Amino acid sequence: MIRFVLVVCLVASVARAQPAPASGAEGPAEAARALLAAGDSSAAYDAVRRALRDAPDDPALNHLRLRLELAGHYVGGLPRPFRHQQLVDVATRLRRAAPDDTLALRVLADDAVVTVLQWNDRVDFVDVSSPYGDFVGPSEIRTRMAQTRFDVDQRTAMGGLLDRSRRAERAREDLADLVRDWVAADPSAVPAYTAAATVAAVDQEWTALLDLAGRFGTATDDPRADLYAGLAHFRLGDLTAAGAAFDRALARLGPAARARFDDVRSLLPVDRRDAYDADPEAVGAAFWAEADPRLLTERSERQIEHRARVVEADLLFGRNVGDLFERPPGPGAETEQGALWVRYGRPVQALSFSPGEFDVAAYGDQNFRVWDYDDDLQFVFDDPERDGVFRRYSPPASAFATSPSAQNDDFVMRDEALQRTDPERTQVSPTFEVAALASRFRAPGGGTDVIVAWGVPVDSVAAPLRTGAFARVDGAVVDRAVQEHERLAAGRIVRSGGGPVWVEAAGVRMRDAGEVRVEAEGNGGTAWGAATEPIQPLAGGFGVSDLLLATSVDDEGRGPVARGGLGIVPTPRAAFPTTDPVYVVLEAYGLGLEDGRTRYTVEATLRPEARRGGLLGLIFGRGQGPGVSVRTEASGSRPDDLVSFFVDVRDQDPGEYTLTVTVADETSGASASAERRVTLE
Repeated sequence: MIRFVLVVCLVASVARAQPAPASGAEGPAEAARALLAAGDSSAAYDAVRRALRDAPDDPALNHLRLRLELAGHYVGGLPRPFRHQQLVDVATRLRRAAPDDTLALRVLADDAVVTVLQWNDRVDFVDVSSPYGDFVGPSEIRTRMAQTRFDVDQRTAMGGLLDRSRRAERAREDLADLVRDWVAADPSAVPAYTAAATVAAVDQEWTALLDLAGRFGTATDDPRADLYAGLAHFRLGDLTAAGAAFDRALARLGPAARARFDDVRSLLPVDRRDAYDADPEAVGAAFWAEADPRLLTERSERQIEHRARVVEADLLFGRNVGDLFERPPGPGAETEQGALWVRYGRPVQALSFSPGEFDVAAYGDQNFRVWDYDDDLQFVFDDPERDGVFRRYSPPASAFATSPSAQNDDFVMRDEALQRTDPERTQVSPTFEVAALASRFRAPGGGTDVIVAWGVPVDSVAAPLRTGAFARVDGAVVDRAVQEHERLAAGRIVRSGGGPVWVEAAGVRMRDAGEVRVEAEGNGGTAWGAATEPIQPLAGGFGVSDLLLATSVDDEGRGPVARGGLGIVPTPRAAFPTTDPVYVVLEAYGLGLEDGRTRYTVEATLRPEARRGGLLGLIFGRGQGPGVSVRTEASGSRPDDLVSFFVDVRDQDPGEYTLTVTVADETSGASASAERRVTLE
């Protein structure tokens, strides 16, 4: 299959002006041009038509005819499909006579782009009564489609899909030739590069788009070249290069054009939009900070993703520079399809089709496009004019009285609901999983100290490694601990959750409820992982901290984190081999003093969570050991005290356990407990 990568093979040539082609009918053509210059375009068109009877293939006359018909002469009263085809026919005739005529190339290239956009995801549903599938009666279809008529998986199960995209394939092949010839004739033709970029975006040919953007920028110095480069870099995973390309482009755009790429109003819930209108700069900055998926980097990757989506939506859905045929006016990101693309990104699956009598969405004979995402998110658009201009689909009013699925099929209503609760989503996701376990302690002077441990799979990332722990409140980072590691020390590599992980830990402080986020990246930032833990402050008065589980505790303070003079190597997962002890660190708060001393007991219980219940559990046992219980007495001189001990699990069976630690104050009679679920491996 010839893909659009051929477009990147454009050959640079010296720009040259292109006058109307010379011909044997120069006299009639010159006379028509004189009439046109005098402002009588109707007379000019009539003169051209008369002259073409004697010289139907004359380049100059056909050039003038195409120019005048593009302005509306003769074709102005034709229905849209006929007008479109008439222009294509004249351009085809002109290109045969003058292969490098840029006006003909422009018309044919725009026709090819429109064809690709309309047919690249086109399918037909196999008739459920055809030999390709078992017959399913209309009543059964209605039963299966009771919830929604746009469940593509459900519909495909009743009969497969027929790929109808071959027409788009042929248009791609034609466009590669057209753009090559167009740029050879006029290296600075912006519409040629835009046409090529549009189809590269449709086909997700990002390397080709990047090469095209470089040629575009060299030939024209147009800021859109950097916009296309930013999109290509983003889709290729180089967010640093994408951000730099967007910065270069936006610096050269006018204020209104530049503002489109950072406007977050549509990404906010409806109830936050008034605040944005009142102070867009402050609310926008807060949004980008809160939505940033990678805190170890200097910029917000969510903002880079947003800019890339705007560029892509502009290419795919709106009117670009030089477009000749009917498409939605204005930027593509502001169309109904484009706005949803900007909010949620590229769908996992997109299908366009026209339903039949028993097919999905049989409310009428319309064109539909379905976007499915990984989860339950779905959008459906219809194209009532059959011109490629899709809008959010809402069934006709009559359907609500007769169809049980009409309300589920109202995607205008669905979108309005999502704008209140789930207005946007990021598709920037970590490349590997990071396990994390956070433990809360009271901070001196108020607030919460959080010790968080995380594990980086050693087979997913190589040194040098960069790690960070970030405390965030209302999206703003209030504390951080970032470290660089030239190597992964062998003493920090443990088996946890079935594989070897390198363990890191840090402490951060926060005064209010929020979250702690940990990140790790290596290999120049291309491999990265993250995890987030929600944090609520501990209650005041007498109580205990969370249970901090560790693989070792050192009395001399050696370890990645320290607390109360102890050096601690926390575990990123509450999982331990039965050959090693489970170390536990916690703090008791608000202990009563009597004669300047505290007296309290600490009881730790490790109870198995039975795998088998009922009669099988009585006959064959619970499948795990009996558990462990340890009790000790302690005393001190401070109302807040740190407790450290270990639990010997050597006699326990592998499985799931609950570790509960209770501190009982002998002075006041109060007690408080904390617990963790623990896995013995």
